[in-house]
Amino acid sequence: MIKKVLLILFVASATIGYSQENTIFFDGKTEDWDRHYEEIDDSGQDGGSLELLSLKVTNDENNIYVNFTLEEKLLLNSDNDLTLYLDTDQDASTGYSVENIGAELSWQFGNRYGYYNESKERIYHNDIGFSALPTVTSDEFEVKISLDAQPNGTDDLFQGANFNLLLKSEDGGDAIPNAGETFTYHIDDGLTNTFEPIGISRSEQNHLRVMSYNVLHDGIMKPDQQPHFESVLQATNPDVIVFNECWDTRATEIESFMDETLPLDNDESWSAVKKDEGNIITTRYDISESWHVHDDMRLTGVLIDLPDERFSHDFLITGAHFRCCDANEDRQREADAFIEFVNEATKAGGRIELPKNTPIMLAGDLNLVGYSQQLKTLLTGDIVNTSTFGEGGDPDWDGTHLKDVISYHSDNPYALTWIDNESSYWPGRLDYSITTTSSSEVLKSFILETGGMSQQRLDQYGLSAEDTREASDHLPKVTDIQIRQNIGTPEEETTSLRVLPNPVRHTLNIKTGEARVDSIRVFSASNGKLIFENTNPNPGKAVYAVNAEGWERGVYIVQLSFEGSSENVYKKVIVMD
Repeated sequence: MIKKVLLILFVASATIGYSQENTIFFDGKTEDWDRHYEEIDDSGQDGGSLELLSLKVTNDENNIYVNFTLEEKLLLNSDNDLTLYLDTDQDASTGYSVENIGAELSWQFGNRYGYYNESKERIYHNDIGFSALPTVTSDEFEVKISLDAQPNGTDDLFQGANFNLLLKSEDGGDAIPNAGETFTYHIDDGLTNTFEPIGISRSEQNHLRVMSYNVLHDGIMKPDQQPHFESVLQATNPDVIVFNECWDTRATEIESFMDETLPLDNDESWSAVKKDEGNIITTRYDISESWHVHDDMRLTGVLIDLPDERFSHDFLITGAHFRCCDANEDRQREADAFIEFVNEATKAGGRIELPKNTPIMLAGDLNLVGYSQQLKTLLTGDIVNTSTFGEGGDPDWDGTHLKDVISYHSDNPYALTWIDNESSYWPGRLDYSITTTSSSEVLKSFILETGGMSQQRLDQYGLSAEDTREASDHLPKVTDIQIRQNIGTPEEETTSLRVLPNPVRHTLNIKTGEARVDSIRVFSASNGKLIFENTNPNPGKAVYAVNAEGWERGVYIVQLSFEGSSENVYKKVIVMD
């Protein structure tokens, strides 16, 4: 069954146009697929070896987006026979003849290449602006293809406003649409991406800014690449950095480089540690202690001594560079080892004596391109190799899961952190920041991709369009956190403190339970602008309603203060139109 979800009122006119916001956050999640799409529901059991359940298609002015679900999990970039066919001229006599269409594009997910217009020449992701998320095994995927794609370098892939689409398992599996049916999508030029660029400057000095950056084979020390790294670091001004792929780079070289690039006040110097073969962790603050988490792994833990006048706790960061590609067993052991390390830090009797509620973060190139269990272990503490690394368990101080901080390009809603046009692997989300939430709050995060920034924005931050492309094949990922001072008050007074719905469109409900609210403020996460303020709420209320209608789509920070407490609580909210 084909369903259209196009919530548009349209009056045809020769002089009046229309535009509808359709910002798809390309991150492998699909909560934002809530309007402006066309869908085929194919939930009947007719697939044989592979069962497809649904297919959705939408667009903005830049890309076609495809979302599909399956009955069972698979790894999209390997070991499957799924093929996507696009008949972009809607002529069954041209292109590849398959079912009842003639496809100009044939894209084989498991082989990571495709063919164009009956040519025997292979095309790759960079030829059509292709990417798909997540990079781990899943039963749901999100795909994007550029509307400006020219697979052969000269001819447009999309030749008109309509195209036919077929998703098919070639070896006796399912197909959407079913045999004899045709699925046509209309490219709506009124659908636009209105993603609001994220301000990359620091908002407050008492926020801790953490960056992870794979520097591509010691690139940060190479003369041709180094100026681009300097520009990126000066524009973002981080406090703590995890550098990956520092194979032959020494910690002292990084210290000297950082002292020249981001000199500190009062003749102070950057500190750096290298405990494993490729990770260097550097910080503008002192390092209290460091550990090589496991002898045969690229995992280094560092306890950073944060200034007492600005931060109530120190900070434990683990820099990681997991094994790549088909090394699923190695990556699982690395994930297990990290959880063992966190358990030793948060539970009595371990090798680490860490004060309670010290914020903890894992950052780096995790190369999660295989089984989703590896990410599950990192977030939930579900250790697989229990005989070596223990039983695991919820890793946060309060017995909850860790948070996967999904970031987007500063100027586009894409969560991609690695782009290599010379590789058959399409761009993916490989670089992560995973953090405790019991003692800290993520206030802002972004991925810097200078090629997608306007000239005005580049000039604003002293950057050039080629900076991130020339520096490395990985993009720098930045996470700002607020370290809470009085853990347990007021949030521990009640487990019912909630800000919902999230995402919100109309009314934001702030449920406070027993806590007595002193003030409510809402700020734009992109520029710090105060959007809403109530400094005299009724302290006896358990629910406060805030009208979010008219707010621009984007990320906002709700700041709550409470009677009898000097510490604020922060909640992140996404506003959707």
